[in-house]
Amino acid sequence: MTVDTATLERQARYFVNPVLIGPEADAAVLTIVAWERVNPEADADRRERAWTRIAHVAA
Repeated sequence: MTVDTATLERQARYFVNPVLIGPEADAAVLTIVAWERVNPEADADRRERAWTRIAHVAA
């Protein structure tokens, strides 16, 4: 998934929003953006597992 950083941040914020707020949400969003930059060719299943794991660790 190759998208601009602002779009990626919005998607990540939407993903973590129901569970995380405040600094925890900010940390999870930054971590997801960093993960996406390192793994741009990840398939949808791998991306979903990673994002979920990141959100759980941030909580």
